[in-house]
Amino acid sequence: LRKVHQNYKNRGLEIIGISVDRSLNDLNTYLRKEKLPWSVAFGENGVNEKIVKMFSVTYIPKLIVIDTTGFIRYIGLGLQGKKLEQLVAKFFDR
Repeated sequence: LRKVHQNYKNRGLEIIGISVDRSLNDLNTYLRKEKLPWSVAFGENGVNEKIVKMFSVTYIPKLIVIDTTGFIRYIGLGLQGKKLEQLVAKFFDR
């Protein structure tokens, strides 16, 4: 995910994480350790948080690809590596 972010961030790719943690302290510990270069949404209600329900986050990692027009292009298990790169390239390498 980091590699894809690095390769496509200047072309408009935005990544937003959705935390299901119930503790902001736990999330902050994780973020300090991982140094993620993207934003992470948090609410103290964990899996009951509005944004979690809005995007039907029932498993982690869940990947939702939304294009620049707001159209959802992909929903599924978190892709990694080459498969993730190929999916993102479909929308940015046109």
